[in-house]
Amino acid sequence: MQMQMQTQGALAANRDTVENSRIVKLIFYVRDLAISRAFYEDSLNLELLQSDEQSADYDTGQIILCLERKAVQDGAVPRRDRSADLTFLVEDLVGTRDALVSQGVQMTETLRYEIGATVDFFDPDGHWISLYEPSAGAMTWPSSEKLKAVIRASGGNPDAYGSSAGPAGPVESRLKGCAVVYLFTFIPDPDAAFHFYNGVLGLNYLECRPCRRGTTENARGVVKYDTGGLMLTTHYRDVPEQGDETVAHLQCVTPVFHVADVRAVAANLAQNGINSTPPTLGRDGLISTFGDSFGRNFQLLETAVGGRTPVQVKIENIVAAKL
Repeated sequence: MQMQMQTQGALAANRDTVENSRIVKLIFYVRDLAISRAFYEDSLNLELLQSDEQSADYDTGQIILCLERKAVQDGAVPRRDRSADLTFLVEDLVGTRDALVSQGVQMTETLRYEIGATVDFFDPDGHWISLYEPSAGAMTWPSSEKLKAVIRASGGNPDAYGSSAGPAGPVESRLKGCAVVYLFTFIPDPDAAFHFYNGVLGLNYLECRPCRRGTTENARGVVKYDTGGLMLTTHYRDVPEQGDETVAHLQCVTPVFHVADVRAVAANLAQNGINSTPPTLGRDGLISTFGDSFGRNFQLLETAVGGRTPVQVKIENIVAAKL
């Protein structure tokens, strides 16, 4: 049955660009959907919004995490993807980590420095995921206002972050109710990345500075862009992990911008030398795909007015949230 499409002009500040658009979904491409669903639902305890034979969508705060089945040639993607890092914000990193370990999730050593505490793990397809508990100092930085807005929009209390009272036992809810706040994308050329994301796409940045951990002294080493409930963050890495620069690798994670008019935005991108695919009708509305200067794909999504699937309702709420 063909879906009647009407644009939702009230939900986007600018119909013709991605400048003020929000990333509403992140797509992780997976080989075996059943195995991946078991990991995300049974081990991580994420809340399922909807699913079918090809995909599963989860509520992760002011973003939807979508697993989508995709045939991947053996060896095309390294066992562990170090080109992109999806980051969950947590109140109690130790308790959340312990709860995940009890479910068989293999975690790295916890890293503590100026930003707070982080720990990493990987899903069955090698997608890189982190937990992040911010320090008291981090909750005063420019990007902290975005963190606080996401916490409030997700029903949490910002005062509970940055002042952990220490271990209080495993967090039995695990990642249910936790918000994804960052997608770090590791890039080989910070100036080219800044030109594309800020200069061409017009994304506003919240912070632009060298890495606080000291992995790069480049002034544009870490740039946090405001893309709604998620901070799309480029991180310069002059020595990439083996395999990180392959196109197949970079295209295993796809952020999705919500726009009011896919065709208008695609035409605007074309005027700036960015090609996009012809719009097609997908599960959630009209979609078109374009790539950045390094080969990573993004999607544009124009949802249908009156669409009432769980994902469409969640997208409507994300776009309307005060962030």
